[in-house]
Amino acid sequence: MASYMLRFVSCCSMADLVTIMTFEDMSDLHTVRRILEDEHITCYVRDQYTIEAKPGSAGTYGGIKLQTSEDDAQKAFQILRGFGYFQEENETPSPFDESLDRITGRLPFLQKYPLQVKLLAIIFFIIAVACIIVVYRNL
Repeated sequence: MASYMLRFVSCCSMADLVTIMTFEDMSDLHTVRRILEDEHITCYVRDQYTIEAKPGSAGTYGGIKLQTSEDDAQKAFQILRGFGYFQEENETPSPFDESLDRITGRLPFLQKYPLQVKLLAIIFFIIAVACIIVVYRNL
């Protein structure tokens, strides 16, 4: 296993990697990493163990860094922009996006996620409530 890891790490030098995003916790990183790896973009994680060893130190070390090769960086940005992680400077949110952001902005567990994730959470909640109502009516 150790020889595999040595070959894996040696495939890219640190100079060839571009930091795509930084995170304070691993759950957010895994979500974004999964999106990119589903699109066949190889990702690398930097400073994960440093921050896990010292909880609450993400700000000190600049967070956990998600990196890709320079060749894949532009494609990664485009994919994540499509998922709502990056917004164009001249892009203005639609009235629907603004109202959705206002509603979900009050929920602490949804504040940091892009609008698409917030919308999926609301849809899931509505479906769950509808299922509960149907179940209780049939009792």
